[in-house]
Amino acid sequence: MWQDFFQSTSNIEFATEDMFASGDRCLVQWLFTWVGQDGQPGRVRGVDYSK
Repeated sequence: MWQDFFQSTSNIEFATEDMFASGDRCLVQWLFTWVGQDGQPGRVRGVDYSK
């Protein structure tokens, strides 16, 4: 599924918007943008937590 998605999109960008770390924990806020086959832009915002 993901392989098909990445192969069918263009102008892919994965940007880190914010990072916060304390002790052995870290949060990263990111924004993933792309242009689909139909020419329409898409975006997903997310957060990753690491320990």
